[in-house]
Amino acid sequence: MQKWTFFLVVLFLLYLTQSVFSQNSPVGFFVGASGSLLLINAEAQYEGEDLDVTDDLFTMTSYEDPFGWEVSWTYGGLGWENKMLYGFKPIVGYRFSPRFAAYGAYNYLLTKKSEQSDAFTSQYTTFTLTMDASFEYSQRAIQLLGQFYPVANSGLFLVAGMEFVSLSAELSYDMVDTYYGARPWKADGSDKTSGFLFGAGFELPISSGNMALIGTVLFSTSKYDGDELLEVQTSPGVVTDPNIDLELNVGGIMFDAGLRIYFNKPPAL
Repeated sequence: MQKWTFFLVVLFLLYLTQSVFSQNSPVGFFVGASGSLLLINAEAQYEGEDLDVTDDLFTMTSYEDPFGWEVSWTYGGLGWENKMLYGFKPIVGYRFSPRFAAYGAYNYLLTKKSEQSDAFTSQYTTFTLTMDASFEYSQRAIQLLGQFYPVANSGLFLVAGMEFVSLSAELSYDMVDTYYGARPWKADGSDKTSGFLFGAGFELPISSGNMALIGTVLFSTSKYDGDELLEVQTSPGVVTDPNIDLELNVGGIMFDAGLRIYFNKPPAL
């Protein structure tokens, strides 16, 4: 039974591939929209130290202070439920020939939010610190892409280009301890970065031929390296340098699926 199922799937894929390659492609302006899903790389460094971007906002560490006491401490991760960002992407473009097309897109990814609470007691005293933290992160991108169809009038294409990414973030801690009491802390900001995109996709005509289903898989190399994305605004003490140096891989694997509408119908076969 499993063998027959496998053969049926293979036959269906062959049929789908044949139908994709046998189209007669329209040429001219087109518009479209798609849903977008980004599995962000999210490897990060905070002030030169590795920063975890995991399900947990805090990573426990241990070290010895100058007096020889072993102290438990934490530093903030980015606290996402997962590394998945999703949103939508309107596009506008032009297909110059059966082999070449170019388009621009605005990738609007929904704001990522998380909240975490943590409390611990140091190992050398009854001193207790409780921290309630919240994190918000948004990522938007303007993408300029070119498509190449290896086979003329085919629906399979390669795609490559650049993206210009706008980022904003807000990280805040409501800290309360048994010695100092409440000590709020907050950092926020925004900045920009850019990177390359490359991948592949398919275009499957539907309706009267001037509408097509589009699916694309892209890899983004975008990486942020700066100190304006998180700038300390509120602190329980004096901050000599409020700009936090942060490196964050904001690229990853992107999946798009949606519709494209051509203003010109394809010529008759």
